[in-house]
Amino acid sequence: MRNCAPCCTLIQANAASAAGCNRSGISSTTLGILPPRSPVALDSRTASFCNRRRRDHPNHGAGKTMADMHPQAKAFLEERTRLGVVTTLRKDGSPCTVPLWYDWDGTTVRFFSLANSPKLKRLRNDDRITLTVSSEMDEDAYQWVSFEGRATVSQDGAAGLAVVLARRYADQQPDNPGGKQLIETIEGMPEKYSRLVEFTPERGYCMLGDDRVVDLFPA
Repeated sequence: MRNCAPCCTLIQANAASAAGCNRSGISSTTLGILPPRSPVALDSRTASFCNRRRRDHPNHGAGKTMADMHPQAKAFLEERTRLGVVTTLRKDGSPCTVPLWYDWDGTTVRFFSLANSPKLKRLRNDDRITLTVSSEMDEDAYQWVSFEGRATVSQDGAAGLAVVLARRYADQQPDNPGGKQLIETIEGMPEKYSRLVEFTPERGYCMLGDDRVVDLFPA
């Protein structure tokens, strides 16, 4: 039987980090990332990019999808844009968590990273990964959703995803000059400096306001 201890460590660390960021006074603004206020409809360029990445992903058609997901968790992810907290493993097996922008298209979880990021080095050593999305400070119910899988890292598509996510997260505050500057910086970033990380969930867990942790993809 497969040893589940490392997976549990990832999930617990991710949930704790997400809860700490969102429920203990550390907001996405404190972390230097502009918090979204409402979902944004994808324009044709963004939709085309996401559809292409979904078709081209090596695990497309495998793993768990939106159709397999707990319906309440699906509604939680769709109702607004939130930060994700990703967990990777160090060489000694200890978890390392980082908040970031992410995309979930119903099949694949993806985010971008700088090419020299330590988390990419960790993923090359151990490709196991989780990404947890937690409710924000202004939400009544405490809920979270956690995806677990094995990540791939590539250069192709990283710059495009960076622009998509910058617009989705930062462009929701059009009067904030920092958001505009951030978008311009990312749009001008050479492609060689960024990497695309993506994974198809193999399993997941969630807590949906009733203090019970349940399977994200019930059989």
